[in-house]
Amino acid sequence: MTRGSWQVKRYQVNGSLLERWFLKTLINLCIDAALPVGRDWETVGVPRPDLVEIASGLRPFMNGAGLYSIVRTGMAINSTEMLSFEPRIKHQHIEGGLFTFRGFHYLLFLEADGPPQPLDGVFVAAEDLGNCQLNFHNRRVDENEKGYLSQVLEISW
Repeated sequence: MTRGSWQVKRYQVNGSLLERWFLKTLINLCIDAALPVGRDWETVGVPRPDLVEIASGLRPFMNGAGLYSIVRTGMAINSTEMLSFEPRIKHQHIEGGLFTFRGFHYLLFLEADGPPQPLDGVFVAAEDLGNCQLNFHNRRVDENEKGYLSQVLEISW
């Protein structure tokens, strides 16, 4: 194959809607957990009220809270129709969740102080996330095939 022998596929995604979808999914998957969803909240089985407002689109995440892409140059992406989830627990509260969605790794962090970086000791699909970078509100993902650009995902925030 030579450069220019195919059309680069381009996809547009609304980042705010995607972020809210991840939050709604986290809440639904954790609602029956034996831990509160969010710090400074003690009620088990009910998410913190500000998280419900964010999921409903009534307010945005603040400061370092929100959706992070977990990336590393050369990271293999197995883009299949798959979703996996693992809650991030600290001090007996759910403070976020690790998602793998269509082969891409994401961290939805619920707290304004932002996630710890790097994510040492955390593995997803045999990938050591301590070797990865967290990109807050990533705007673009390029996929290459045999050294040539094949797909572009553009995320508007």
